[in-house]
Amino acid sequence: MNDEYNEQGLLGGKGFYIALLLCVSIIAVSAWMIFRNQSKDDQADALAEVTVTPYEIPVNQIEDEPEPTVVLQVEEPDVVGIIDPAPVDEPVQEVTVQEEPAVVETVNQTVSTYLWPVYGDIKMPYSMEALTYNVTMGDWRTHDGIDILAQEGSEVHAACAGTVIEVYDDDLYGTTVVIDNGNGLMSYYANLGDEPIVNTGDRLLTGDVIGTVGSTAICESAEPTHLHFAMSLNENSVNPLDYLPAL
Repeated sequence: MNDEYNEQGLLGGKGFYIALLLCVSIIAVSAWMIFRNQSKDDQADALAEVTVTPYEIPVNQIEDEPEPTVVLQVEEPDVVGIIDPAPVDEPVQEVTVQEEPAVVETVNQTVSTYLWPVYGDIKMPYSMEALTYNVTMGDWRTHDGIDILAQEGSEVHAACAGTVIEVYDDDLYGTTVVIDNGNGLMSYYANLGDEPIVNTGDRLLTGDVIGTVGSTAICESAEPTHLHFAMSLNENSVNPLDYLPAL
């Protein structure tokens, strides 16, 4: 019987402590739950009490505020330290400018460019395509110039400026002066007096006196006194009337 008592007493002691532990645990859990719920309620109340008041900017202040000015700063290149290269002396090349020859007008020349060597009627016209009768020689032949009637001793003038290249006595046309007018143009003055006043190499201007009308042309001696005047371009005979001004 004592054994049963002891066993019950022992079990009764253990049961008391287990029950006590359970009670303490329940109380602790309940307290923790109550504390937790209280904390949540306090936090909610605190959050509920926080109010946000937006800041209102007065309209007049916004309108009066000047617009911001954007200033762009352009960086200037750093020119410090830039050294101009030293000039290099290059050899100077000589340039030769060739003067273009003046254009020779063959037709419709102006009065100031050409003038008649003497003034008079034309006794024998220019005729290189058709034969004309030569009274002195008694035959038909071409005529490379014009015979201008003039009194013997009348002054003969240069029809165009140029350089005297020949002064000679021709077997048929007598005393003759040839002037180079440039660019292939030549002028011939024949049947002059015995002694022209110009020499080879003389430079003449239009209108300069070169001699006088004579009677030295054997092939035209039967005609009245006149000047036999002829012209050529690049060694080809041309009609002097294409160059002389119209009378």
